[in-house]
Amino acid sequence: KGMVLKKPVYTIPATIETMGPVSVLENIDELPTEHIVLDEVSEYVEMELKLAYNTRFLKPEFKIVKLVAEVEALTEGEITVPVHISGLPKNKRLRLLPNQVSVKYSTGLSHYDVISPELFDVIVKYEDVIKNSSKIPVYIRTVPSYVNVIQYYPEQIGYLKMDVEE
Repeated sequence: KGMVLKKPVYTIPATIETMGPVSVLENIDELPTEHIVLDEVSEYVEMELKLAYNTRFLKPEFKIVKLVAEVEALTEGEITVPVHISGLPKNKRLRLLPNQVSVKYSTGLSHYDVISPELFDVIVKYEDVIKNSSKIPVYIRTVPSYVNVIQYYPEQIGYLKMDVEE
């Protein structure tokens, strides 16, 4: 608890050349390792794992790989993000009230300083305006993979709708 992977778990080496019959090689794109379970990782993990493969046909250049899991402390932040309008016809204008939302999130410590509003895509849909409700729902369409949205506020916003003459 309170920890997150700094980056996806990886192996050293990342790739391995393997010799064997073409008929066998053309049907594989990975060599599995022996099975392990990493339930709770609270510190840097590095372990050697045997490859699991058909010893009769395959001859990999290595029989053991190093598995690496880098973890770091989880931290929370809050950021104000502008709301964009999806599907707005050219002859319509929509003024959002408010035109931004506050997003509370968690991320790894190494990512905290690079979080910016441009990394989020927060929208309202014009099709929700057509339904004639006084408030429309806010959707968070895109979030970086290293960010977990805890909550955002407001979840619905008001609007003023105007027709534009061309």
